[in-house]
Amino acid sequence: MAYFVLPPGAHEHFDKVVGAFGTWGEAAGAYYYTLTCGVTKIEPIKEHAHQFRAYHGELDGAREYFVVGYPTPPPFTMDATDLSQLDPEKMPVLAPHFSAILRHRQSQEVTYYVLGQAPFGGTTLRSVLRNGDNCNLGPGPTPTLEDFLGCLRSR
Repeated sequence: MAYFVLPPGAHEHFDKVVGAFGTWGEAAGAYYYTLTCGVTKIEPIKEHAHQFRAYHGELDGAREYFVVGYPTPPPFTMDATDLSQLDPEKMPVLAPHFSAILRHRQSQEVTYYVLGQAPFGGTTLRSVLRNGDNCNLGPGPTPTLEDFLGCLRSR
């Protein structure tokens, strides 16, 4: 969802994607989880769906945010994993904590960010561009909504 469903939707079909926030409110996270399960042909699990949250509000005087909060992932550090011994299909996935769609009110420019686990502990801030490029922006804040929004305000 964080890298393959929300980014192209946010960049290509902004009104449709963020419309779920207005229709579903906080349950928009569960809606996107279910949608992603359909796209990936995975059976949704009701208990998992309720762990996804959606938040919408003013980021600052110029931008609004639409954030999906993901279930808290188990801790992960690369130093405990020998990647050379893993099959490619068993490579660990660094889970997201939050995804954010930002829209500048005046220019209507849309940007997309993910706060995810970092390979050696902590978090990484990433951006997915309109062309699909996934850009690592370096270390991120602690994985709380407040700190994530604070980090985005300063960008």
